[in-house]
Amino acid sequence: MTLWVGVVVRRFPLIRMHGRIILVADGIKVSKEGRKMPGVKLLHQESQSNSKAEYIMGHSIQAVSVLAGTEAHAMAVPLGSPYSRRDCAFESMHQNTSR
Repeated sequence: MTLWVGVVVRRFPLIRMHGRIILVADGIKVSKEGRKMPGVKLLHQESQSNSKAEYIMGHSIQAVSVLAGTEAHAMAVPLGSPYSRRDCAFESMHQNTSR
């Protein structure tokens, strides 16, 4: 358990359903022009629109939060973000510096 997650679990009134903590996750794909940029990958677009390209070059970033507060007034407390393809970014940087 990371330090931040421990603080969140101890300090925030977490919302539970059937005794389980409620987690919320979301993600976004950000289009990038540069192909040599660290972490840029070929990403598939899950869009119903024909006007968008099926694939884009870009970053895919996800976040995970926990719901805290009361059921009437809930807020999402981030546990970690961004969850991205950091391993690919590291590999990309390593390849560029080892040449």
